[in-house]
Amino acid sequence: MRIVMSEIVKRNGRIQELDIKKIYKNFRDRGYSEDEAWSLVDDVKNIIDLRFQEFFPNTDNIKDIIELAILKR
Repeated sequence: MRIVMSEIVKRNGRIQELDIKKIYKNFRDRGYSEDEAWSLVDDVKNIIDLRFQEFFPNTDNIKDIIELAILKR
């Protein structure tokens, strides 16, 4: 498991640290096993790292990336 510090832009415009645990919980709530959930979290982090190098993603970007990671499975 790899956790890299990232930041996101919240809906209210504040910049906040990306909470990897929330993304993990999202996958667990969808019925994925612990290993699958962490693997998906890694996929999400990789997509974020590749797509958002010059600016921070926003909350909706993160939701879209989560859906993309699921569809790629």
